[in-house]
Amino acid sequence: MLCLEAILVVLTLIPADPADTRFQVLAASPLENLLVAHGPAMVEAIDVLARRDPAFRRLLNGVWMSSVDAAVTARLEKYRTAPW
Repeated sequence: MLCLEAILVVLTLIPADPADTRFQVLAASPLENLLVAHGPAMVEAIDVLARRDPAFRRLLNGVWMSSVDAAVTARLEKYRTAPW
């Protein structure tokens, strides 16, 4: 999905630091919205990225999962060990 590709491009251009406002916005808007709107369809790709990429895993920890499908949240919870 194009949205995930855009998130990954931006992630390469900014520091993977929860103190960085751009990183915060990337987690709280694009990634969170993607998970809310398309989580079940995207969970496989998100799981693979979180497993392989520490920066993406850190980004995933900044998503508020309250509106994400419960099955998606359960599958990704193993990567959310350091919420910020």
